[in-house]
Amino acid sequence: MNMLKKAAAGVMAVVLLMGVTGCTEKLTFENANEVAEQCGLEKIDNVDRIAEDVYGNQDYNELVYYSTENSNEAQWIYDKVYNKSNTYPKAEVKGAAVMYSNVINSDGKPIKEYAFMFTFKSKKKAEEFYFRIESEYYILEHAEGKGEYDYTLYTFSSEQGIGLIGNYLEDNTVLYLCGNGYKKSDFALIDSCCRKMNIKSPETALK
Repeated sequence: MNMLKKAAAGVMAVVLLMGVTGCTEKLTFENANEVAEQCGLEKIDNVDRIAEDVYGNQDYNELVYYSTENSNEAQWIYDKVYNKSNTYPKAEVKGAAVMYSNVINSDGKPIKEYAFMFTFKSKKKAEEFYFRIESEYYILEHAEGKGEYDYTLYTFSSEQGIGLIGNYLEDNTVLYLCGNGYKKSDFALIDSCCRKMNIKSPETALK
């Protein structure tokens, strides 16, 4: 009888272990770094250069990224690059990644894409940030959902082009994707992020 109990306990332990290991995190810096490498982005160690790129002070054909789990550097990215205008909540962050692509497509038109990922020191602050982004774009066509992660996808399209925005929350990490282009094939960075992290693409919300 004791042997049966031990065997049953062993089976239960294996099942629980499989359940824990089967649920993998999607919004990780490892995934973000792999996306950047797949897209041919140049790793930049100078945070000032990243700020210049993001705010459009560089030429076209800029493909750069910066990733850090150093809390001081991550805070600088949040405060001085993303939240430069102080329109988002004050928050402590412990990790940050930013990817920026500014290129010319095959039709000679400019395509711009951003990806920002922040890991906050508290889940509450991550949620505040996520919902602040949500409130900013609520008038656009959107789709949302909850599950392994929360997401809200926003799109706009006209004769002038297509815009895609993805807002994702997983525990205390938020990923924000944004792109402006002219056809679905223009969004290489957004596509790569969504495939690598196995998250829903904003393209799916296009009408």
